[in-house]
Amino acid sequence: MPQSSLAISSAILLLPALLLVSVVGGIITFIIIVFSNRAEPDPSGKRPATLYFFGGAFVTLWIGLVGLVLILASLINLIGKHNQFGDYPGPGLVNPTIRDVSLGLLVLLVAGTAHFLHVRRGFELAASESDPSSPAKRVARSYVSVVSFLSVLVFVIATLIFLYLVLGLIAPGVYQAGSRISTLRSLLDAFMVLGIAALVFRRHQRFEPSSLRLFTRAGGVTIDVVEITQS
Repeated sequence: MPQSSLAISSAILLLPALLLVSVVGGIITFIIIVFSNRAEPDPSGKRPATLYFFGGAFVTLWIGLVGLVLILASLINLIGKHNQFGDYPGPGLVNPTIRDVSLGLLVLLVAGTAHFLHVRRGFELAASESDPSSPAKRVARSYVSVVSFLSVLVFVIATLIFLYLVLGLIAPGVYQAGSRISTLRSLLDAFMVLGIAALVFRRHQRFEPSSLRLFTRAGGVTIDVVEITQS
């Protein structure tokens, strides 16, 4: 394999590998944070259910995002010429793309629906507690914090890869980036991932009290607001 093709292939393979590490690390972190308070009193008895709802919301969130990434990456792959399939996408590329997009849609719809149901019920239980330090509210804030942390981690990794690919697009000979069209597709893939990570972070930061957000001037609601359970 030419060095240019090897270089771009390495960049493409690095992103999912790092994302896998991030997801596994996030799951472990989530388990540690959530179960660290199991010894605390739970007068309402809502902690086990809250753990289940937010645990399910956490896992289905990332499964659904995998489906979304698969859809967008398959469509991005249609851009430009493909020598192995002729000059432009034909049945040899379009048919696999249709299969990948269909699979991604199924994953996104099923996991997305499960995530919506779990996260809504979890925040309902958290908002029903009047004590800010109740187990249900601590689990809710743990969920928000871990998702935010993982989103930032993915965002940083994707941004680094995006910037490196920009350099490859500017000077392909120096960075052994391969053809400009293949670099552009990889660039769009990285931008897609960092964009999704930014949206997930922004959405979940809305559920933090304003004093605990990364950007304290951001608007939004908190998990103490009862209206969350009615939305």
